[in-house]
Amino acid sequence: MSPTSQQRPLVLRNSTVAYNFGSREGAGIYGKAGAGISLQNVTIASSELFRPTGIGLRGAGIMLAENARASAVNTLVANNYAASASNPPTPDDIYTAATTSFDLSVGHNLIETTTNCTFTGAATGCIFGQDPQLDPAGLAHHGGATPTLALMANSPAVHVGHAAAALPADQRGFRRNGTPDIGAFEWEGVVPPVPVVGAASRKTHGSAAEFDVLLPFTVNRGVEC
Repeated sequence: MSPTSQQRPLVLRNSTVAYNFGSREGAGIYGKAGAGISLQNVTIASSELFRPTGIGLRGAGIMLAENARASAVNTLVANNYAASASNPPTPDDIYTAATTSFDLSVGHNLIETTTNCTFTGAATGCIFGQDPQLDPAGLAHHGGATPTLALMANSPAVHVGHAAAALPADQRGFRRNGTPDIGAFEWEGVVPPVPVVGAASRKTHGSAAEFDVLLPFTVNRGVEC
């Protein structure tokens, strides 16, 4: 069995792929020949390809080689560029080879530049050719365990996602609010509640000094003195 037939598909959910650099193809994601890629609520932005001659630069955000298969829903791909020593950065979000299948049938994606790519499916609710209005501060901590690229209030990606296909929370763990946003970041995401694991009860017994009794929240009820 060939290595291609053995490889497992890449599945990305609630993930940010950003600020990657390459010298030829696929700075953000490179799908080699025969690869399978599934994207759900993913943000792919601000990656760059650079080569002095500029020859062979393809797919700064996503590169799909021959017979690769990809699908995307509620995914944002924008602000990825290719540049050379003699040419300024040129938008280069996605490159698809002639025999590639990039399925947008579930829809509700934002792809800023489609110059070098073709898609299959109805692309219902998809937005093409628009600036997603990402926070100019770039990749930063907006809550949660990992940095994210925030959407601005005027982003066309806000409240236009596919509700049934959206994950219940964004990359940070913030609950999606109403009609979900496109990408890994929910602009009006609801902060998750802070879990409370116990409480303290302050007591005074007779002439003794005050002391605290820790009452942990467990299966068995705590006993107050």
